[in-house]
Amino acid sequence: MKARYMRKSPRIHGMSSPVLAMTTRLLARGVAEGRLTPDIDPLRLYVMIAALSQFHLANVHTLSNEFNSDLKDVTWRAKRSADARKVLAAYLERRELPKTFRRARLLSAAFARCTPLRLRTCWT
Repeated sequence: MKARYMRKSPRIHGMSSPVLAMTTRLLARGVAEGRLTPDIDPLRLYVMIAALSQFHLANVHTLSNEFNSDLKDVTWRAKRSADARKVLAAYLERRELPKTFRRARLLSAAFARCTPLRLRTCWT
């Protein structure tokens, strides 16, 4: 593990551990109410939320140029935010998956092998 200066700081762990503890409690409550699936890892959920929230912002100029679309546009951001909410809701909710989802899982597994640097080669 790198981040040697962060490891020396007693404040860093104290700042992050309440987030995971709170997330764990919220997930447990949702599972107890039968609303959430029981196999959600709090840390992976946190990282997923961070990725959905930050990737497009950290790469706004590159992505806007590459796809010839203004990712800073208020309308685009509102739609992307709604999409992120739908993704998280689908991930969190406890429900049976339709049989057609098997195909989507196969596509998802194939896409997971595509890194951003190899993305173009994954479509050929």
